[in-house]
Amino acid sequence: MKEKTKLFKMIASIVCIMIVLTMFSTYSFASVADDAKATITINKLEQGINLTAYKITTANFHDNQFAEPQFAWVEQVKTWLESNETYKIYASDIEKFDEDMEDNAANTKAFYSALTEAIKSGDITGLTTKETTASGTLGYGGYPEKDEQLTATATFSDLEMGSYLIFVNGGYRVYEPVIVNAYPQASGGDYTLPAFSADVKSSTPTISKTVNGAHKDSVSTKDVINYEITADVPTYLPNTTAKAYYISDKLDSGLVLNKDSIKVYGKSGTETLLTKDTHYTLTTENAQRPVADANQNVTFSINFNYDQISQYDQIIVRYEAGLDTTVQPGTGYSNKAFLDYNNDPYVDTSFNTQETGTDGDTDPDKVPDPDRPDEDVTVYTYGMEVTKVDKANTQTKLPGAEFALSIKDSGTKLKFTKTADGTYYLSNDGVENMAVGADGVLRIYGLDEEIYTLEETKAPNGYNLASEKKDITIADKNLDGVLDSDTNGVTEFEFTNSQGFQLPVTGGIGTTIFVACGIVFLGIGIGLMFVAIKKRNVK
Repeated sequence: MKEKTKLFKMIASIVCIMIVLTMFSTYSFASVADDAKATITINKLEQGINLTAYKITTANFHDNQFAEPQFAWVEQVKTWLESNETYKIYASDIEKFDEDMEDNAANTKAFYSALTEAIKSGDITGLTTKETTASGTLGYGGYPEKDEQLTATATFSDLEMGSYLIFVNGGYRVYEPVIVNAYPQASGGDYTLPAFSADVKSSTPTISKTVNGAHKDSVSTKDVINYEITADVPTYLPNTTAKAYYISDKLDSGLVLNKDSIKVYGKSGTETLLTKDTHYTLTTENAQRPVADANQNVTFSINFNYDQISQYDQIIVRYEAGLDTTVQPGTGYSNKAFLDYNNDPYVDTSFNTQETGTDGDTDPDKVPDPDRPDEDVTVYTYGMEVTKVDKANTQTKLPGAEFALSIKDSGTKLKFTKTADGTYYLSNDGVENMAVGADGVLRIYGLDEEIYTLEETKAPNGYNLASEKKDITIADKNLDGVLDSDTNGVTEFEFTNSQGFQLPVTGGIGTTIFVACGIVFLGIGIGLMFVAIKKRNVK
């Protein structure tokens, strides 16, 4: 019996030792050393493209545990934050940053967009970086156009613990930066440093356009209209041979291009003015896109020397245009920009096209501007038509009158150019007085939204000059070419004239004449009265 007891004690001791050893072994395996290094793999890439990881935070991790504060910005990022009005509150409070960004995609995107811009523009320098290259089976030469075709991956190894902002440098597609937090993870009451992985979002190169800083606007025929085109630059590998890159623009008739105003910029953080005939060639006469379709003929086309612009993320084209004297009130005048580029870097005739506005095409692969997928940039202009009539008989039209139009608030009189059909268009040079046509109608076109004052400056023959001034409001709240006060882009109204005697306006020259005549007649009357009295006395 004693032997059995000893045996059981021995077995129990061995079991306890094994349990303790097992626990010790597990703890040793799970612990993370202070100098442990992380690995990050980025998925959904094209083969052969380059990636750079920028360290932006450090992890305060020692003796297999986090100390307070658990994380901190690297010094260069902290300095940038301190100088940034929007984000300086986070410079010394990374916990508040986590709270504000948690579950708020818009705030997170805005912050990392600003941080990306600061790094690319050189506002932040000296960050710890790692570089690597994507490997896989699809990519250049096979150009993946759909997400499921992006099978290449890239791995960063031997990374210090912390957070990394990772840029994908180039590619046929356009990649968003990705954030990976590579620091110890709690697991069963302990810490591990697993292999980290993230999918990167990407899209095909896009092109977008604005007019006067917006998608649509109201303008007059004397205004300068400012357009801006922004297009992504794809990246071709050094050994590729087909690297064509064109930006073109097609204006509606009624829009007149100022050829000398075209300026081209490269953007990668900051903008750089590019040089004609070095970075690009410009065609404004008989211009054509490099692909044959219904929109092959364009107003101007820019053919870029890809090797001269490859370092930029985007190309920006700015130019000016105006409306001519053929435009009709309420009609939208649009234009479309095109981005044509080789989608097979070894075949010169291979082209993919992105364009602004899709005219209702909802195919997501063809929508370049997700905020405005179905519209081209458009400008509208408006007009007024004044019918001159007899006040006593409004069926009688009165030609021959003249009017002037001014801005109500400032009183500035406007000038107009008269076309062959008798229509007046607002202009910088021209006449102030506009004549009513033989049909008794005055047509004033090319007006922007404004409150105007219309004044008659010459009456029709046989009629009195109208003393009334009319205030006319032209407003288009929806910017669709339809005036708020009407059913189209033209406001129409009648302006009447009267015949016969008309009392003069108080304070006018008529008053002076009547007073003078009254004094004369009064003097004559007094003189006659004295003569009569004198004759009576003589008798």
